[in-house]
Amino acid sequence: MRKTKQKIKLAVLFVEYNKEKYSASFEILKKSLEKQIKTEILYIIIDNSEEQKEMTFIANNIHRISGDNSFNEFSGWQKGLNYLGANNFNYEVILFITETFLQYDDVFLFSYAITAIKRCIRYGSMTGIIDKDKKRKELRLFDNHIKCWLRTSAFVLSKDYVPKFKLLWVDSNTLDKFIPEKYEPEKIQKPSDYFLADAPLSPQLKEKIIEWLSMKWYAAFDINEASWSFFRKKVKSLLNESMISIQAATIGCGIKWYASYHIVFYEKLKNKLRIIAKKFNIEF
Repeated sequence: MRKTKQKIKLAVLFVEYNKEKYSASFEILKKSLEKQIKTEILYIIIDNSEEQKEMTFIANNIHRISGDNSFNEFSGWQKGLNYLGANNFNYEVILFITETFLQYDDVFLFSYAITAIKRCIRYGSMTGIIDKDKKRKELRLFDNHIKCWLRTSAFVLSKDYVPKFKLLWVDSNTLDKFIPEKYEPEKIQKPSDYFLADAPLSPQLKEKIIEWLSMKWYAAFDINEASWSFFRKKVKSLLNESMISIQAATIGCGIKWYASYHIVFYEKLKNKLRIIAKKFNIEF
């Protein structure tokens, strides 16, 4: 394996899967980062659509490796972390990011990502966009209270916490403790009924997950027999995502929240329009 003693402040773990939909995402990200952050950057592109083919392409500071889509972006990032460790790269901060950051357009890149990286380089810890539990609902997973929800389209973590940081919590076998393997519509009377009665998460979290996937997510969908397999896969990702904010407190890593006024306004407006469009069967 190739090794380097060069000091790299920022390592970017970029997971891609749908190259057609987000064909220019990496180029946009690279251009934006290098324009506004004056530091050396190492890019690891993790191709989750090529998980069966082992490949490593190295060109200057850009490395491309095959991914692992078994846990979606989480297993891809884990493969990137393993690659960083195996090659003994030096860095201070990691940007975990996927191609879907493009859904935020330039607002995301210039108002959030750059500021988040700079803050993490300066202060350490973890930085990202957080959805806070404003209504103080009792959201619990594995008997842990979820006080906030860190969005994983992009977040930044100080290297000091990487050894304690775990990305993969819920796999396909564990998922069977949360959701029935088969769709059973006759048992579904309310949102929490999509989950097993003794699943290790609170009724409020069950309802929040259903609301997010069926109404508020940018790719919201109807949950039925045809989409059940996809639904299970998305729940697995959401449970792993929710564990990130939980373990941040466990390992003593504070999460620094950042969102500009423009992001808050943009997100609220987009969610309202999506709900209205769904009511009138309009594609949004």
